[in-house]
Amino acid sequence: MSNPPPSSPGESFGAQQRKALNPPPADSRGNDARRALRILVVDDLVDAAESLAIYLRMVGHTVRTAYDGLAALAAASQFGPHVILLDIGLPKLDGYRVAEQIRQHAQLQSACLIAVSGYGQAADVEAARTAGFDHHCIKPVEPAALLAILHRATANLDNISWQ
Repeated sequence: MSNPPPSSPGESFGAQQRKALNPPPADSRGNDARRALRILVVDDLVDAAESLAIYLRMVGHTVRTAYDGLAALAAASQFGPHVILLDIGLPKLDGYRVAEQIRQHAQLQSACLIAVSGYGQAADVEAARTAGFDHHCIKPVEPAALLAILHRATANLDNISWQ
């Protein structure tokens, strides 16, 4: 039995990671074609948050973590993330309320909000959309799917500050 070609739907996780870790092509001036995003990862499961943060750093992004809703709001205000990966079932303030408050914050309104949750029914996705999320991912998040969302987020962010 032969291995599937790299672009096939059955591509292995290891192959997806190797592709993700390959540097993007340089433009005609030699600049990296991808820009590093500031990403805030929020999950009350510390190991899950840290694992995702490590992966995102490996692919070139600047990442901070928070482990509850109130800490997420404080970190977002201080860090000014382009993207926030936010669990829904958080202590102190759930992810829906965090998203609603972020959407009311002048400096954070344009951040791309991605719900990362174990809840994936149609009602859960709609609740996330209503709260202000741009995307909804079910745990565990597929690395290739996450990178595709981040690529689109990079292209779609208005008023982005690349400092």
